[in-house]
Parts: sequence; structure tokens; C-alpha cells
Amino acid sequence: MERRKIQLIAIFTFLFFSISFAGECSKYFLTKDYSFFIDAVKSYKTQLGISIQQLDQINSIIDQYEPQIKERKDKITEIEDKINEILINGGSSEKLKQLIIQLARLKTENTVLQIREIREIQNILTDEQYRTLLKILFNID
Repeated sequence: MERRKIQLIAIFTFLFFSISFAGECSKYFLTKDYSFFIDAVKSYKTQLGISIQQLDQINSIIDQYEPQIKERKDKITEIEDKINEILINGGSSEKLKQLIIQLARLKTENTVLQIREIREIQNILTDEQYRTLLKILFNID
């Protein structure tokens, strides 16, 4: 029983510090959340000179990926709630392990989906539009 308590405390401490000091990591992604890129494309469409055809393609890509990302975000929230419940109320270490693995898988899938979404949108933009977007986002010339 004592070993189990130590394991739970260690896991709780690991999760606490992982979340507290994650820096650029996101709750829903394995890395930083790059949705600011998609938001910028939509917000600065006039400055970027995005055509109606390009906008239709961009919206189609967003409509393809965002529901998948949202579905995983909802599952991530549910899993985190279950993990918190196990940490607070006690529970199987094996169940906790499985939930953490599931959480990592969902965050990885979301990261891959978001990167695909961004890459597809990048491919629609001309070189000049993309350079302008980078300038807007990061002051890159």
C-alpha cells in the first residue's frame, strides 16, 4: 500500500510539474498550439490578397480538420478529468497508466492533424502571401 501511495504521489508530482512548466506546450497538443496561424490567415485575408477561390479552399480544409481536432479536445478533457479523479480519490495504477497513454496518443493525433491542416493551407497560399503572413506573425522579412 505504501509503494502505491509513493507511485501516485510521484505521478501527481510529474503531472503537476509537466503542466506547470510546460512552457509552450498546449493542453490539447503535444507541442505549441498553432491555431494562431489559421486565425491569422482568416483575419488578414484582405492584406494577404487571398482570392475567393483560395478562401473557399482554406475554409474547406478548416472544415475537414477542425471537427476532428475538436473531437479529440473533448476526449482529452474527459481523460484529464478521469486522471484527476484517480489522483484525488485513488485508483488503479494500471488504469492511470492507460489513461496517460491515451492522453498522449490523442495529443499526438491533434498535433499531426493541426500540422497537416496548416501545411495544406500553406500550399494554397502563394510565396508572396506566405511571406506576408510570416511578416505579420513574426516580423520576418
